[in-house]
Amino acid sequence: MTRREQRQATRSGTNGCYPPESSSTANRRGAVTQLTCIALNVSSARAIEAHALASEARFRALADAMPQIVYVAGSNAEIESVNKR
Repeated sequence: MTRREQRQATRSGTNGCYPPESSSTANRRGAVTQLTCIALNVSSARAIEAHALASEARFRALADAMPQIVYVAGSNAEIESVNKR
């Protein structure tokens, strides 16, 4: 999946991350009669995503350092992850 996002300074001076979304409506001749653009600040979502990735990396490093077998199973009892033992 490719994300197109642009960084932009907000009124408070902080940087925001905005994925642009747009749509248009045309008349019978094909001329655009309406253009709608939406930009949402997803900076906090990106920060949460980065924190989750870092947390997962720390967990994997800890699990890989253990001499015992460490595994993670999902709610359907399928093994999702096993440490490098």
